[in-house]
Amino acid sequence: DDALHSKKARQPKQKRKLEAEDSGTRCAFWLEKKKKTCSFRPTPGSKFCGNHDPEARRVPCPVDPNHTVLEKELKKHVAVCPARVQQLKAEAKDYYVPDFNGGSDDEKDGEVQPSTFANGPLAAQ
Repeated sequence: DDALHSKKARQPKQKRKLEAEDSGTRCAFWLEKKKKTCSFRPTPGSKFCGNHDPEARRVPCPVDPNHTVLEKELKKHVAVCPARVQQLKAEAKDYYVPDFNGGSDDEKDGEVQPSTFANGPLAAQ
């Protein structure tokens, strides 16, 4: 039992990583920034994981286009999208008013005209 816990009996981390790469248990996608392959397991029958499968089509999330989703999982994702969940929590608050800071219909492209403030309560006396 002591032999299993000794330093000599354990394989170095680098050696274990190399063996994992050689045995095909890692995704074959090359991460250029990290200069290594993806560490996820490939999907059955493929060399790539679910995130890097070239056959799978990724589309922008309709709730928050800052991230993408697999096209086949889009319907499920919209229900659990973190951006949507956050939006629903905000809308549930008693003080929430939709488009409160959205501007008025008189404004062009979000620009406020200087004349709007000329006669206001804070105008220079």
